Amino acid sequence: MSKRNEGLHGVGGWLALLVAGMLVLGPLLAIGRTYGEFASAERMYPGLTQLAEWSSFKTVGWVSLLIFCAISIYGGLGLATKRTPDAVSRAKWILWFNYPLSIVVTAMIIPTAMIPGGGKEAAMAIPSLLASLIAVAIWTAYLNRSKRVQNTYGLGDESPVVQVSAAAY
Repeated sequence: MSKRNEGLHGVGGWLALLVAGMLVLGPLLAIGRTYGEFASAERMYPGLTQLAEWSSFKTVGWVSLLIFCAISIYGGLGLATKRTPDAVSRAKWILWFNYPLSIVVTAMIIPTAMIPGGGKEAAMAIPSLLASLIAVAIWTAYLNRSKRVQNTYGLGDESPVVQVSAAAY
């Protein structure tokens, strides 16, 4: 390890931002955004609150969102508390699985299946899905290349193939 990189270890810098995003910021922003969207729809269409379908739609939406938030928190906790290569592998899987899939499920599939005209809502979610994929790709590149991540989780001494193989067991 070079002198320049030997001080880079622990959850700090960009890694701390990722951990905070997975643990707190991402879930809170998703909950706030969902609450705001539901409240806005109810203000625009006051009769919605009287419909059983709206209540079912909101319930399914909230349950799905809370599951995705729990998965995010699980990945963030792994990065915050574990110092093993499998914490990084798990975080990558969660980033790729959780964030794009949460948009597909909560903003595309559920509205299309449960509300009339939900296909329009699904189409409006495509930019968010693309932004999510870009963000996940950036965080994955960071986790793959960061000296801090390599030093903190013991990734620097092994090839990526060995790391993935070890994480599978």
